[in-house]
Amino acid sequence: MESGMQSTSDRARVQVTEISRFGLLELSRQRLRPSLNETYDIEHILVRGPKSLGQSILRIASEDAAKENTGEVHIFVPADVASYLLNEKRREIVTIENTNKINILVIADPYKSRPYYKVVRVKSSDVKNNLSYKMTPDSPEPDLSWRETNDSRSKREPLVKVSAPPRKPIKSKGIFKKIRKYIF
Repeated sequence: MESGMQSTSDRARVQVTEISRFGLLELSRQRLRPSLNETYDIEHILVRGPKSLGQSILRIASEDAAKENTGEVHIFVPADVASYLLNEKRREIVTIENTNKINILVIADPYKSRPYYKVVRVKSSDVKNNLSYKMTPDSPEPDLSWRETNDSRSKREPLVKVSAPPRKPIKSKGIFKKIRKYIF
């Protein structure tokens, strides 16, 4: 009973057999694949379409909603994915909210584009009644300090300082040459 309750949050198909006469318990776990729409709805090679990204985000949100002590799930997505979730996948979102007794907020971030998304699980004790339009994630300004200015060009110093190559040491005559010169 206890092991069955622990595997309920697992998305895979799990089969547990009874304990055999040798004292062995067999556990079989089969990974469930994503839906065909999610895997084949790709606009570009590296960027997923709004349907594909929306379905995978919805799966992540449902897994976060099923966790204990979850009060809200905040989903920060680009505007096209947000409209897909709010219009085409509204029933699925309402089903997740009703089964887990939580709120799901879909927040469109107009400054981001696909494949950006962020799913935040808020605990029951941390739930605040904030307005969703004020909850856009922090979008820091890009760091442009790497760009050169006119002043920095004149102050440039090379990273590796090149100096003159070392002088070759003067070869001294060996002992045998000195002895040979002295004798002969």
